[in-house]
Amino acid sequence: MSENDSLRAELTRNFELLQWRSEQEYDGVLGTLPEWMPKNFHSEFSSIRTRLLNEGYSVSDLHLYIAEVIEINNIAAANAESENPPTFHPYTPSNIWGDITTLGCLQKAFQLGEEQGLISLIGEALAKSTMRGRKVLKGAAKGHEATHGDAQQKAEEWCKYQAEVDRLAHENPRLSFIEMKRKAARKFDVSESTIKRHTQNPKRKK
Repeated sequence: MSENDSLRAELTRNFELLQWRSEQEYDGVLGTLPEWMPKNFHSEFSSIRTRLLNEGYSVSDLHLYIAEVIEINNIAAANAESENPPTFHPYTPSNIWGDITTLGCLQKAFQLGEEQGLISLIGEALAKSTMRGRKVLKGAAKGHEATHGDAQQKAEEWCKYQAEVDRLAHENPRLSFIEMKRKAARKFDVSESTIKRHTQNPKRKK
């Protein structure tokens, strides 16, 4: 096997491994973050996971570390006002504590669900603003589909435009393309420009 073949094989194995990791059900290490989490968290999660696994930590190791970090943070939060806060001796290696804390925050946000999870990640004001924006976008998308149809419905309608233009050309070869578009627009109750965008002159079709 040549050096290029070896490199290509290694790149293929690495790609398949990354793909497999992302295709698993999310468990704090494997899988993919839910869509409601901001995109920057997705890239950070993937980067941390790849780095830690490549450094030799196993998935089970990382699960143990994440669980420990979440537990310590919960205890610390519960004793935030205490005059004698507990002392911790974590098992998690200190050199990856920051990365594990990030993974722990993401997993806890996932467990809390979209609304409370967003609040834990980006704060209440921004989380509520983000959720309002998503509701508006979803409503707009549903309204657009109700009025104009979804992608499949549109494609089917555009096929009808072309079929009508083809029919007109076949029945009256002397008819100009402009007249065909005008007749089709009247039949489907749309503008001539709509017909023009989604049809082509049958006399020029190959």
